[in-house]
Amino acid sequence: DMMGKCDGFVQVCFGGKAPMKTQVKRNTLTPIWNEELRLPVFTPTMSDRIEFSVRDWDRAGSDDLISTVFFRWSSVVMDDWGPGWVTLYGPPPGVELLGNAKSLMAQGKME
Repeated sequence: DMMGKCDGFVQVCFGGKAPMKTQVKRNTLTPIWNEELRLPVFTPTMSDRIEFSVRDWDRAGSDDLISTVFFRWSSVVMDDWGPGWVTLYGPPPGVELLGNAKSLMAQGKME
């Protein structure tokens, strides 16, 4: 945002259903989401891609994309998958970073 901070939240999309979202962590560059989201999935499923995106909530207009990571549903189900860390490196190719996010990433202050 204009103050150099983020009102971040995580959005999870799978199988064309409405996205699930965490709570918004306001005015921080180091958010921690200690939340559990439960995706209702019926097997077999035609989709094999789960999308996790970190976004900056905006009061007016659309939320800004910060970063996205994809996981294969089959690997989540087949492996012993639990809580963990995932390093995110900016938005997907072709998406322009807004504000000073590009500068913060270059300085190693934001991933």
